[in-house]
Amino acid sequence: MAGYRLRTGLSFCRIDKRTLFLDLQADRYFGLGAPLDTAFQALLDTGAADPALAILVERGLIIPCPEDGLPSPCPTASPGPILPPPSEPPARPSLLAIAMALVARVHWALRVRYCPLAANIDRLARRKDAADSKRGPAPATIAQLAEAHRRAGLILSARDQCLPTSMALMAVLTKRGARPTLVLGVKLEPFQAHCWVELAGAVLNDAPDHVRPFTPIRRV
Repeated sequence: MAGYRLRTGLSFCRIDKRTLFLDLQADRYFGLGAPLDTAFQALLDTGAADPALAILVERGLIIPCPEDGLPSPCPTASPGPILPPPSEPPARPSLLAIAMALVARVHWALRVRYCPLAANIDRLARRKDAADSKRGPAPATIAQLAEAHRRAGLILSARDQCLPTSMALMAVLTKRGARPTLVLGVKLEPFQAHCWVELAGAVLNDAPDHVRPFTPIRRV
């Protein structure tokens, strides 16, 4: 039996029996109307090929392929604790580390503003692939970098800047040889999108209780 795959640049998640998509090329989130969403979810759950799927194929959302297989939603994972554990003394970054965090945040704020989302995601993915995990930074160094970026947020407001601030932190960590994950998440009623960085199951730049309501729709 032939299968289907998502068009390149698309990812999706399922929330409360609804499907939400992220289109990197168009830099937008979107959902499907009830008949199409029902047909798409039936395909995922049972492999049933509803005639309505032809509309999704025509729109280029899914692509028939000769190999068996179906699109998969973005993997979900329960956020872990903040690093370092609250019982331990907070990391103390140097003034230079905080200054470098500020520079990185400004750089990525400009990239988010003037470069396509797909280009920024691709840049971070390539940096992560090139990172030498065998020579990655020690946990204490990771905690100091995360704390430097947190303190930079006290100087340069991080409000509504979760995407560039998370991209900045991920870029710094991959440069040091770490392999963090940039997570883009969404929630409904009302719709909201959020972004954060995880490493080894821990949320580095946000409170776990804050990100828990968001369902991951893209992991980089």
